[in-house]
Amino acid sequence: MIDFTGFLAVWGAILSTVALIWNLVRDSRDKGRLKIDAMIGKIYPDHTDRDYLVVTVTNVGKRPLLVKGWGGMKRKKASQPRGLMITPRGLPRMLRESEYHIEYTHDLKILDADTERIYVWDSSGKEWALSKRQLKELRAERQKLGKPGGTE
Repeated sequence: MIDFTGFLAVWGAILSTVALIWNLVRDSRDKGRLKIDAMIGKIYPDHTDRDYLVVTVTNVGKRPLLVKGWGGMKRKKASQPRGLMITPRGLPRMLRESEYHIEYTHDLKILDADTERIYVWDSSGKEWALSKRQLKELRAERQKLGKPGGTE
């Protein structure tokens, strides 16, 4: 039979192990994370009937992140470059926790069928991509608008 001192020693060991695991998990999640969202829309007052690809970048993590740029990546073809860099309007920009930034372009060619991803990158070089499902929905929306490509 275990005495009271032995019970307290086992109880302390269990609690300290749980606390250590909790701190490791918490600290591993304590970093900046970006969420990318996009839509096709109009900007008012623009005085044109132009559609834009509007990308919203939100810091959903706990630490600030410096967003440096955004662009796309095409499928690999033998003689063509893959990368598409879009000229940013307000980047680089430091995003603190829960802050967001909006970028847009009127060139809807980035939604062509050979574009495999749209993403932003931060100062450490990490890339945060738009989901494949959302990219597919944007392509379908552009087709529904009757604008297969180009700068309308």
